[in-house]
Amino acid sequence: REAEYIKQIKELSLLNEKLVEKEAKFQTVVQENEELKEKESSYHKKIEELSKVNKIFADTEIYLKRSTQENEELREREVDYLKNIEQLAKLQENLLVKELHDMVLEIEDLKAKDGLAEKKIEELSNLNKSLLAKER
Repeated sequence: REAEYIKQIKELSLLNEKLVEKEAKFQTVVQENEELKEKESSYHKKIEELSKVNKIFADTEIYLKRSTQENEELREREVDYLKNIEQLAKLQENLLVKELHDMVLEIEDLKAKDGLAEKKIEELSNLNKSLLAKER
C-alpha cells in the first residue's frame, strides 16, 4: 500500500506541477490578453484621432477646391471686365476723335466765315470812306 500511496503522491505531484505550469501559462496568457486590450484601446484612440485629422484635411481640401474655383471664376470675370473696359475705352477714344474732328471742322468753318465777315467789314468800311469822301 505504501508503494501505492507513493505512486499516487508522485502522480499527484506530477499533476500538481503540470497544473502549476498551466496556471503560469494561463497567467501569461491573461497578462498578454490585458496588454493586447490596452494596445487595442490605444489603437482605437489613434484611429479616432486620425479620423478627426482626416476629416479636417477633407474639409480643408473641399474649402481649397471651392476657393480655387471661386478664384478662377473671379479671374475669368476680371478678364471679361478688362475686355469690356478696353472696348469702352476704344469706343470713348473713337467718340472723342470724332468730336475733335467735328470741332476742328466747325472751327475751320467759323474761321472761313470770320474771314468773309472781315472782308465784308473791310469792303463796307471802304465803301463808307468813299461815300464820306464824296460828300465832302
